[in-house]
Amino acid sequence: QHQLSTTCLCILYCHKTTMMRRISLSLTRHRSPVTTMSTILMMTMVLVSVNASLPEVADKLDCVGGACPSASPTLDGPGCGLWLGPSPIKQAEDHGFGLGVFTGTPIPKGATVETEILIPIHDSLLHNENHHPPLREYVWNGENMPEVVMESQRGSFLFMSGLAAIAPCTSKNYNLELRGRGDGVNAARHNVVSDSGDVHRATSPMAGAFSYRHNVSYTAVRDIVVGEELTVQCSDDDYDGGSYVLSKFEPNDSAVVCIDSNVRVAPSELGGQGLFAKHVLHKGSVITSTPVVPMDRKELVLEKDTSKDVTRQQLLLNYCYGHPDSDLLLLPYGPMVNYINHPPQGKSANAIIRWHQVSDKNSNDVLPRRQQHHHPELFQESAKTVAKTHGKGLMMDIVALRKISPDEEIYIDYGKDFEEAYKAHIAQWQPTEKDKLYRSAEHYTRTHDVSTIRTTREQQTNPYPENLATACFWDEDDPDDQATDAVYSWSDDEEIDECLRPCVILDRYVHEETGEEMYMAKMMPMDNTEVSSFCYLQEPEIVSDVPRRAIRIIDRPYTTDTFMKNTFRHEIGVPEGFYPDEWMRKKLRGNSQDDSPDFGVEFKRKTA
Repeated sequence: QHQLSTTCLCILYCHKTTMMRRISLSLTRHRSPVTTMSTILMMTMVLVSVNASLPEVADKLDCVGGACPSASPTLDGPGCGLWLGPSPIKQAEDHGFGLGVFTGTPIPKGATVETEILIPIHDSLLHNENHHPPLREYVWNGENMPEVVMESQRGSFLFMSGLAAIAPCTSKNYNLELRGRGDGVNAARHNVVSDSGDVHRATSPMAGAFSYRHNVSYTAVRDIVVGEELTVQCSDDDYDGGSYVLSKFEPNDSAVVCIDSNVRVAPSELGGQGLFAKHVLHKGSVITSTPVVPMDRKELVLEKDTSKDVTRQQLLLNYCYGHPDSDLLLLPYGPMVNYINHPPQGKSANAIIRWHQVSDKNSNDVLPRRQQHHHPELFQESAKTVAKTHGKGLMMDIVALRKISPDEEIYIDYGKDFEEAYKAHIAQWQPTEKDKLYRSAEHYTRTHDVSTIRTTREQQTNPYPENLATACFWDEDDPDDQATDAVYSWSDDEEIDECLRPCVILDRYVHEETGEEMYMAKMMPMDNTEVSSFCYLQEPEIVSDVPRRAIRIIDRPYTTDTFMKNTFRHEIGVPEGFYPDEWMRKKLRGNSQDDSPDFGVEFKRKTA
């Protein structure tokens, strides 16, 4: 089932959806035998049901008068659980710009709202305080997931689409917080699941080509009422999120659209998951929509030590759309759009991407500046200028090329360049003998008994795989007034989600009072730019009474599939004519656009 060839691209075209799971106020988990390569997708599914037709195809629509009929859900009716629309919080608080997510049904306290995939960005230029492209506004500091940070040494960021990228965040009276603390044995923080779906670098050319981390979810911290804008917890802003409740809006307003009424996720004939129509979708109608982040290709190059034999391209590239003759990439950050697969052999695409259409009623001349979310004037700018502009976004729609029947899977064409690049990757892919011995930390802890951690002495005769190491949570401040040979004691007050650091397990013993198995560990300093300042140590520290729950088995830096030299990297192709001429690379030759300043600096929100 995992076999691939240059003629059958089954895995390639089902890659984007296998690892995802649907969350509807409850959490489910499944493991598919075939995994995915790309899925920005995220948490909730921003699946937009817009009734407007595209002007260029209106005369060819298979519905009367160019307007396609569909059921219009009401705000408080059963048809829509979540809505996407201009954010009043962002406008009122000078906080970011563009869209927000609103609930169409009550969300009780404690309910799990969404799930998403997590895409790490390692050794990135984003950690440079003087470098702040628009992409920086849509990522989170790596310290939120310390296990991810430790996979590299020069700082990591996290891209999580959906609510994490769209919703306003605050430290006061937010209504959603990351779910769970992850303090079980070898658990990841916030219930994140790391699962490669049995894809192994020795048997699958798709190893490292998609994110293995998923299941990042949010929990309602209080009862959330119908119409309320969803806000997520963060430390960046201090506005009072509890002060805002969206007044009832008109569902037929094209600036406010339902995101979960038209489509559903279900198993695809390709072997993974796909996006399916809930009801008839007429030719020319918008199936789903997503905002996109423009970025320069150079943002997705690893800033790494060239002595390491690793790929130079970020995994995030596989989640972007682009054109081979342009340096501009588009990263969708609305949930669910990446459930859409490429058609299998014998079938053709029934949908295509188009630029979002804004009605005159809701044009940028009407909406307040910070609520504007689609700026066609960017089509007239160079790629370099677009990639540096803050506070101006773009939206793209997935449009039906023909009438799509209920329960029919939706397909788009990834493009000739993508397909040829993948065929070339398959042709040259060759695993090594060392690859056959590789076991990731996720696989090892899933298939071995790790309830007891081996000491350094035990590892002399029974070592862990060479790419694995031990790490411990320890957040005591560096006690520079203490003797260098002091032994410190781990306390139950320690946080199990902060200051994960390399550690050496010196001894294991039973605590005299509690009878619990404890460890003595040497806590090592960390050399990583994205580690919180209070986690730094000047010198190693010996700590006793470390419980098993505070110890992790992790991957050593630059050893995971994400960094493999021969892993697949390529953006999804856009249709011809989708990119304006101004974005093409030939337009930039001989000019000095690289020296142009960032635009819209007043819209910068997050800091390094």
